[in-house]
Amino acid sequence: MALATLSVLAVLTDQAAVGANTFTTGTWVCGGPDSQTVVAAADAWIDEANANQNSGSTGTLQVRSSNASGNQRSLVRFALPAVPAGCSVTAATLRLYADSQIIGRTIDVHQAASAWDEGTVTWNTSPGATGTAAGSLTLGVAGWQEWTVTAQVIAQYTSNNGFVVRDGTEGAVLPLQQIYRSRESGTNRPELVVSFG
Repeated sequence: MALATLSVLAVLTDQAAVGANTFTTGTWVCGGPDSQTVVAAADAWIDEANANQNSGSTGTLQVRSSNASGNQRSLVRFALPAVPAGCSVTAATLRLYADSQIIGRTIDVHQAASAWDEGTVTWNTSPGATGTAAGSLTLGVAGWQEWTVTAQVIAQYTSNNGFVVRDGTEGAVLPLQQIYRSRESGTNRPELVVSFG
């Protein structure tokens, strides 16, 4: 039994391929895909002014800052891709497509603190935001907007409640609204790009 074990170790330490991975001096080497892109599995936007309204089936995601109890936030969740054997998450990017843009704002992305359902979530039942926000200035023109969410995604492999997308400074005197495409829009749906290494 001991000789068989030593023989296997000798082969593995000689960097023999084992599936898509290799074993070198006691360490599995990641041989999986460099990255995978997944589209949203669930998304919705919630409205402080209509606190019991559900907007989980619309073609848009809305983020608004308003001082008249009119703040709006968006929620988005992804089915995370499986981490290839021997790999770990090295980077993650959330991508939302903006059909409109307001220059000079910061849109923050937080990890959602609890579970929510696309078809029933409202402002009054929405999850809180937890952890450090990933912030991004809005684009000057319509198109893709990106946030680095590596830490949030690593945490989501333990407990995946998705993201809360909100204005960096809610309660603006002059209402400011950013509109993104939702998964129901059919094109340019929310994306999560996860890289492995």
